[in-house]
Amino acid sequence: MKRRLRPQGLLGAALSILWASLASAQAPTPAPLVVSTETPPTLGAPTASGAPTTPSDPPWTFRHGELLIHPQLQVRMRAEERVNPYGSAAPLDDELHFVTTRFRVGLTADYRRIRIVLQAQDARSFGAAPLGTDAGGSFGIHQAYGEYRRDASFLRLGRQEVAYGDERLVGPLDWTSAARSFDAIRGHFERGIVGIDATAAIVAPQAALTYAGPPITTARSNGDFFGAAQLSLAPLEAMRVELLYLYRRDRRDATSPVRDRRISAASLRVTGSLAGRFRYAAEGIFEWGEVSSARFVAYAAVADVFYTSAATNPSTVTLGGALGSGERSGRVGEFENFFPTNHKFYGFADLFGLRNLVEMHATLNQRFTGNPLALFASAHTFFLERSDARWTNAGGGLVAAAAPGTSRFVGAELDVGGNYRFGDLVQLTAGYSLFVPASAAERLGRQDPSHWVFCMVDFRTP
Repeated sequence: MKRRLRPQGLLGAALSILWASLASAQAPTPAPLVVSTETPPTLGAPTASGAPTTPSDPPWTFRHGELLIHPQLQVRMRAEERVNPYGSAAPLDDELHFVTTRFRVGLTADYRRIRIVLQAQDARSFGAAPLGTDAGGSFGIHQAYGEYRRDASFLRLGRQEVAYGDERLVGPLDWTSAARSFDAIRGHFERGIVGIDATAAIVAPQAALTYAGPPITTARSNGDFFGAAQLSLAPLEAMRVELLYLYRRDRRDATSPVRDRRISAASLRVTGSLAGRFRYAAEGIFEWGEVSSARFVAYAAVADVFYTSAATNPSTVTLGGALGSGERSGRVGEFENFFPTNHKFYGFADLFGLRNLVEMHATLNQRFTGNPLALFASAHTFFLERSDARWTNAGGGLVAAAAPGTSRFVGAELDVGGNYRFGDLVQLTAGYSLFVPASAAERLGRQDPSHWVFCMVDFRTP
C-alpha cells in the first residue's frame, strides 16, 4: 500500500536538502561575521605604505581573537489612550488607557561560521501586578538559538523570530511588547539568483487537557505544528519572485475540545523597482484544507506602489489595497492570517486584519536630510468582503459578530504621527488615529467614532 507523503515530510525533506547543500558547497574564505544589518566591514584603501587598513568591528561589539561578542539592550515604553475602543474586553468602556513596557537584554557571539544568540525579555503593562510582586508580567526567553552560516546561507536551531516577505502572513509582531518567536529549525540556502528557505516549528506541545462540565471531561492533544517552505528567484534587478508554502495543524486546546484544523496556503509575491524611484510589491494567496472535517477554501491579495521623490527632503508616497475573503455559507472560508504583523498595514488603530476585508490606502512618509525628524500620514477606507460575515481586528479578536445586511462600507481611518531620533540610541514616536464609522459599522452597532493616541520611547543599542 502506498504511503501518503504529508506536509511534515515535505518540510523535513527540504531541510535535509538545505543541510546537504550547506555541507557540500565549496568553502570560500570565511567573511567577517557581524551582528548588525549594516554592510559587513571590508578592507580599507591602502595606506601611504601600501598596506591595507584593518577593518573595524561594528559598534557596541567586543573581540577576543576570532570571537566577536555583541551585547544588546532595549528598553521600550508606550502609553496608549483609546476612546470608544471597538472590540474591547469590556464593551461598555468608552475609554481605555494603559502603558506597556519591554525590557530586553541579549548577547550574540560569532566564531568563524558559528553564531549563538541568547535574548531574554520582560514584557508587561504598568499596574497589572500587585505592588511588590511579579505577577501579571511576562518574563522569559525571546530568542535562544545556534546557527551555522556560510555566506548568505544558514542552518538555525532553537527559539527564533521568523519573517517571510513583508510579514503579512508570518512575522515577529514587534509592535506588541512580548513580540513573537517560534521554537523551530530553519534552513536557508542562497546562491546566485536562487534562494531556498524552510522552517518547521512546534507551536503547542502534546498535553493532557481537562474541560469543565458538567460533566468534567479529559482529553489529550497532540499539539500544534507550523511549517513553511519558500523558493525565491531574482532573475532581474527590477524583479524578485517568491513562492511560499505555509502549513498549520491545530488540534484541540484548553479552550476547545473540538478544535481541529489543517490549513495550507500557497503565495506568489513579486517585488521590484522601476526607473529608480518607483517600487512595487504584489502578492496573491490561496488557502485550502479542512476545518472540523469540513472543506476549507480562502483567498487574499495585496498590492502596493511606492514613489520616492528626488528632492533634498525626500517624500515617499504609497498607493495600495488589500483583499481577504470572508465566510460564505460553507463554500469559501474566512481567510486564515497565520502569524502576521498586521499593525503596519491595515490602519494603526488595529481595527482590521486580513480577514473579510477590502481595504484601500494612500500614505505619505516625509524625511528631512540632516534632520532626525520623520513624519507620516495615511488614509484608509474599509469594506467588508462579505456583508453578512464577522468583523475581526488585527489580533483576530471579534469586533462585531456576523449579521444579515447588505451594507459593506465599514468606515475610514486617518493616521498621523512622526518620530524623532536622539542620537543613535533613543527614538521618540507619537501618533493619532481617527476611525469614522460608515453604514456597515453602524449596522453592526459601532456607530461612534473611535480615537487612538500613543507615545512611545525606545532605547535600543545597535
